[in-house]
Amino acid sequence: MRRAFSLLIALAIAATTLSGCGKQGTTGITKEQAARTAEEHLRRYGHYPPVVVRVEVEEGEGEANRYWERFGEPPIETPPKQRCWIVRFYYPGPCEGSHLTVYVDKESGEVIGGTQTR
Repeated sequence: MRRAFSLLIALAIAATTLSGCGKQGTTGITKEQAARTAEEHLRRYGHYPPVVVRVEVEEGEGEANRYWERFGEPPIETPPKQRCWIVRFYYPGPCEGSHLTVYVDKESGEVIGGTQTR
């Protein structure tokens, strides 16, 4: 029974992964993958808040400003915008609605930038 269940899960994952092959305009990564990537990125650079109240993910355009890697450095002048997942991590902060935002490229899954409430 366990093997059958494992096989069923593996087939479901394969079907989901392969379902986008050859289609124009498909998204490279899912909302869930973008949220995981964003969290890992913030943790890597030491910016993940100790308490997260909620996480929101939406499609949109974000600036490729490399905000989290360049934290504390002068901003990139006129960074290009590109289609991405916009991932917001809300936390109890100094103002209502305090959050960190991470922009994750929809096709490559690469973190391209972000911002935060001040």
